[in-house]
Amino acid sequence: MSDKSHILVIDDEKNYLLVLQTLLEDEGYTVTAISDPETALAFLAESEVDVVVTDMKMPKVSGREVRVVKRPPRAAAAGAQPMVGRNDPCPCGSGKKYKKCCGRGQF
Repeated sequence: MSDKSHILVIDDEKNYLLVLQTLLEDEGYTVTAISDPETALAFLAESEVDVVVTDMKMPKVSGREVRVVKRPPRAAAAGAQPMVGRNDPCPCGSGKKYKKCCGRGQF
């Protein structure tokens, strides 16, 4: 995992796209700049980004239509167990507190 934040910039105006990309890269960010919103949506489905900056009025797909699919946090995606406190609801879905369900005997 990189220390730099990865920013996706989507804008059909290539001059604005270039200016934003240059400014953000000068600040040390990793930037992917895409001028076609449909291509950007395909990129989002396959890639991990920290922030999306988008134009609101574009042909085909508006900035309002850009949807980022919620992904599990990076640690969970790598197979790590989620942190659960003893008084949190049990992740098994029973509705019981963790300490009275799957966490019984661990405390």
